[in-house]
Amino acid sequence: MFERMGSVMRFHRREARESVALRCAFAFLILFYCLSIPGLGGTALWGLVYGTPYLRYGLRIDSSNGSQLSCIPLPSYSEPGVTYNPRAITSDGAALWVLVGSWPRRAMKANPANGALLATIELPAYQVNPGHWNAATDITHDGTDLWVLCKSTPRRAYKVNPTNGNVLDTLILPNYPTGISSYAQAAQLGSDAEFLWVLVLTDPRRALKVDPDDGSQLDTVVLPGYQSGSTTYLASNIASDGLSLWLLVESNPRRALEVDPETGALLSTVTLPERDSELVYDLAPESRSAPVLSVSTSALDFGASSTDLAFEAWNSGGGTLSYALSDDRPWIGVSPESGTSTGEHDSIAVEVSRSGLAPGHYTGHITIQPDYGSDLAIDVSMDVPDTTPPDPDPASWAVTPNSTGADQISMQTATATDPSGVEYYFEETSGNPGSDDSGWQDSPDYTDIGLDLGTEYCYRVRARDKSTNQNATAWSNVACATTRPPETAAAFRSDMEGHLFADGTFHARQFLTGAADVAEWVVVSEPAEAGDVLELDPGNAATYRLSHSACSSLVAGVISTKPGVVLGQGGTFVQRGLLALTGIVPVKVTNEGGPIEPGHLLVTSSTPGHAMRWSGSEPCPCALVGKALEPMTGSFGVILVLLTAH
Repeated sequence: MFERMGSVMRFHRREARESVALRCAFAFLILFYCLSIPGLGGTALWGLVYGTPYLRYGLRIDSSNGSQLSCIPLPSYSEPGVTYNPRAITSDGAALWVLVGSWPRRAMKANPANGALLATIELPAYQVNPGHWNAATDITHDGTDLWVLCKSTPRRAYKVNPTNGNVLDTLILPNYPTGISSYAQAAQLGSDAEFLWVLVLTDPRRALKVDPDDGSQLDTVVLPGYQSGSTTYLASNIASDGLSLWLLVESNPRRALEVDPETGALLSTVTLPERDSELVYDLAPESRSAPVLSVSTSALDFGASSTDLAFEAWNSGGGTLSYALSDDRPWIGVSPESGTSTGEHDSIAVEVSRSGLAPGHYTGHITIQPDYGSDLAIDVSMDVPDTTPPDPDPASWAVTPNSTGADQISMQTATATDPSGVEYYFEETSGNPGSDDSGWQDSPDYTDIGLDLGTEYCYRVRARDKSTNQNATAWSNVACATTRPPETAAAFRSDMEGHLFADGTFHARQFLTGAADVAEWVVVSEPAEAGDVLELDPGNAATYRLSHSACSSLVAGVISTKPGVVLGQGGTFVQRGLLALTGIVPVKVTNEGGPIEPGHLLVTSSTPGHAMRWSGSEPCPCALVGKALEPMTGSFGVILVLLTAH
């Protein structure tokens, strides 16, 4: 027998076999009476009410104030001479389901607008032993499937396909211990999309939160009752609308209690209507959608130039959703910082500032915290572009263009630096036949080949970085070189610029030049210019560098300004300098050893590439640069020096 408390027990005692003919006679009257009440819509509860000996009907009730929205006659299951009326009610959001007391028990699906029967399925029962069954006593819908409570020991819940009645799963439900060897078992069953809720008849009442996958107990919630004078009315029925638990208490009039499923706190109390002095004996809320935070994007990429973008946030669920926004980077700005939505889309403006930031890629996050549900994060990214060209700017020459073959000219730019990398472009500016630009290349060296003989070609160079912006330096100064003249039958000849060429050995009694030193091309490991003092580079064989210390014994000579005689010529293209071997040359000097007068002997100073006066008070511990021919009283200067043996 179906077991309930109070008036539910009285109802069961009155239920008996009813005449199908009598039931049909009342159907029209009840339907007319119920549908004459206007519906108001909104969140609603369904109350199962005893109407006549032949009919049961459902009252649709406004959960905010307890007013009746509508009523419908509910279907019953009939066999010859017997009608089985509804004992329990539940809602799947689109239709009503009622449990009727036939054997086997059946669930009947009804149209909530008029009570029309939509479907009937048979429900499972638990076989205790041959001929003894525990039939279904309660029914609930989780939004997808039906759940049926059977009062076996222990209690069981059957998950049932609402289309065909097939059993999808069987769970043994937990109970609540009330003593050393006593416990309270499930009396009523509720469900939502996530959990099963088991009502146990303790005092106070308790709801057991159950995992629908394995039947394990997840939590216990102590439930409130309804206090009237000195009497406390406890829950006899439990259901869930997806957000709250709803309890039916058997006060007079009946009341529905809305309860927080996490804490058991009472949220609201609804006084339920009657119908012809008949009270609600089962309760089922329509499902409610929880607020759901939604956003139009999960990422905002500002690239290298954008500063303003926007996204939308809204509530795609039910009710009202409030939310707050925050960010985790000082360069991100969000407006507004909070909002509410009942479904409308709110536009959120996001700004980024690149001021004071070094070039690079930056990432951050905007967090949206709703008052219901989980936080959402939006990834924010931007690039701060590199706007600085390589160093040096403008580009400069390490080795100016020079003829290194009959039809080729070679050159080298000073190596430029930039964090993103550097490439170079050599441009021929004269436009004479056979010339080519280099195009952008990684090497600082360039040789233009296939040139016309005896022709001047002019070049300039620039560098750019490898950032997205490809920032370029200004052009270097233009430098020119002339290729060798064409071969002739003459043994001794000159070109248009006064260069002399001899096919054999050159013999002369005198050799007069406009300059006063002899220099030779040498390989240098760092850029050097006219007047720099050079020494041997101990780290690189047959290579020279700027002098690095005072009174160095590695001194080799001075870079010539305008040599009278040049020895050697270009072979493979490397960084080179013209090292004066003997004669009179301009030399960079410093007063580190004191003022310099003509005749003072000079040695290297601690300033790279500079000479200083040697005191001469003791034997020279290092190699001499030369003998000063001019005075120098300032801190730094350039004077003529007669080079001496080192």
